[in-house]
Amino acid sequence: MHKTGETDYEFNYSLTTANRWANEAIDDFTLKIDMGNFQVFCIVNTFFGNIRQWHNTGKAVLENSSNYIYPGIPVTTFYTRTEPMVFKKKDSRPAGDLILFSKLKSEIIEQEKFDYKVHSLPYNIESAANLTNAAVQTSFEILCKLPYARRGQIFDSVEIQKYFEKMEWDKPEKIIMLS
Repeated sequence: MHKTGETDYEFNYSLTTANRWANEAIDDFTLKIDMGNFQVFCIVNTFFGNIRQWHNTGKAVLENSSNYIYPGIPVTTFYTRTEPMVFKKKDSRPAGDLILFSKLKSEIIEQEKFDYKVHSLPYNIESAANLTNAAVQTSFEILCKLPYARRGQIFDSVEIQKYFEKMEWDKPEKIIMLS
């Protein structure tokens, strides 16, 4: 397990109890996760094998990644833009339980002024709501462009574009539009 305080929240739900049912499976398994727009959360890859098993009617970036919360255990990070994430599987025989958690909010929330040369911006919209003060003009422009960057916009300013490309959530090549 992990140390308390390493996540903003964590949710665990037993799925493996289905393996003790008469047919040892969940006949028609549907899991709908609606965290709201512009959220980031992680799910430990315990009951699904491929991120393509997840569906989203809006836009989402899904990424297989390592993590510091559960070292050595693969997780999928979900950067949702709109609409809930949905997992569906017929005759599901889960090998593990659902473990959903958040990464800690960005340290920038504690700062008085945002400086793009030092700080990263959070993807989570609630975390970014408190960011209003900028150290320099470029930092101010980045704060103003954050809502557009979350939606995948490309910027004319090379400096601003490079800044957003460094964000872990800005991965336009991994955007999955499913319907």
